[in-house]
Amino acid sequence: MKFKDVLISVGIGIIFMLGALLIQLIIDQIPEIIILVDHHYNISYLIKNIKTIEIKNAIIYSIYLGMAAGFIQEGFTYFAISIKPEKMAFFIGIGFSAVDIAVIFIEDFNNLSGFLLILIILNIISSLLFHPGTATFMKFGKLSGHGIMTYITSSILHTSIDGSLVYTDIYILTHIKQYIISTELFWAFTMVISISIFLIGILKLNSLIRD
Repeated sequence: MKFKDVLISVGIGIIFMLGALLIQLIIDQIPEIIILVDHHYNISYLIKNIKTIEIKNAIIYSIYLGMAAGFIQEGFTYFAISIKPEKMAFFIGIGFSAVDIAVIFIEDFNNLSGFLLILIILNIISSLLFHPGTATFMKFGKLSGHGIMTYITSSILHTSIDGSLVYTDIYILTHIKQYIISTELFWAFTMVISISIFLIGILKLNSLIRD
């Protein structure tokens, strides 16, 4: 395994993740565009009522944004891992994680203290587990003839994490006293999924390579 190949694989992951986020950003705006069209492009109405609309449609909104993140990002991962040999799938996943972590720091750079700092650390750990996990899991799937199945599974897992995050954020808006317990439950759920897919992906792909 050459260091150059590792860097190229990480770079591929970074490029594909940036592409995924660009598409995801567009898809995420569709509900707001629909609201604007429905109210004759009244931006002030959207700004004034968006939170209320999200709260009233919390489950649908969470599923929609979760699926957008899950199926788009894992779709880009699925194509990215096709470019390099099986041993590079892990590092392509690391590239996805690198962009994910960069976004976290950009969004929360001015709030790196206290409880939020703990959440950021958990987010970093989860990302470093989840993206390489799904990358290796889907590479295993492609090599064993179960590519679509592993893609759908990875996308559903990703959807469950991002959808749960959106729902938790909306839930906290009206249940502020439940902030700590809601956050703890979300991260317990997220870490279980992240650790599980990481171990499954690594072990499955390694067993296939050895055979």
